[in-house]
Amino acid sequence: NKGDVLVKADATLDADAEANGGAAGAVGVSVMLADAKIEIDLRDIEKGPYVAVSGPIGVGKTTLIGLMNRFDNWQVLEEPIDENPYLSDVYSNLGDLGFRMNSYYLGRRAEQHLKVRDMTGPVLQERCIVEDARVFFPAYRDAGAYDDNDLDTLMTLYGVLERALPLPDLIIYLWAPFEVTMERIQRRDRESERELDVDFLRRIYDRHEKWIASHSSTPVITIDTERHDLVEDEDAAGEVL
Repeated sequence: NKGDVLVKADATLDADAEANGGAAGAVGVSVMLADAKIEIDLRDIEKGPYVAVSGPIGVGKTTLIGLMNRFDNWQVLEEPIDENPYLSDVYSNLGDLGFRMNSYYLGRRAEQHLKVRDMTGPVLQERCIVEDARVFFPAYRDAGAYDDNDLDTLMTLYGVLERALPLPDLIIYLWAPFEVTMERIQRRDRESERELDVDFLRRIYDRHEKWIASHSSTPVITIDTERHDLVEDEDAAGEVL
């Protein structure tokens, strides 16, 4: 049930931890999702947790990261938007720029993942390379930006990088109904998003839902940002934090 989220940190240790070299008092995280419980063991994360914030366009990722960034211990890796040379034109010219756009993000995102190796303390990343591959690469193909051969090329490059790069320990997935994300995109009125096609946005949204429903390699916390409006409702934002 989206929105029913409780996260707590426990200074506990499994019964067999000390036998496996663990230290008493190590920290784990219990995530309660309705009637399900996920245990996230942070004992082996020497440098601090590595968390990615993911979700469809317009769902509130930048807002959440800004709120979390108030905590000085978070090191934030923002999505490389401002320096992206294709972003201003890609949505009106997917056929010419779609492959180059995703190649650019693949390289820049890989650079961010590599930086994590040298960072100490908790790391917060806006989107991750897994989201690029599982959501954006096929969504652009579905929209006609490139064909299956180009998608296979991107996925081959991703496969090599995925095996070599550090990946997030936890994904915070922000969710809202598609109509709500559309309203937010229109309200914020970013110049680069004015050419976004509704059908293309729907493809990206549906790919996000398909990806997160089947993703099992990383623990996921889902936050309903329609119920918890991070922009308009200070109490909701405080509850999420």
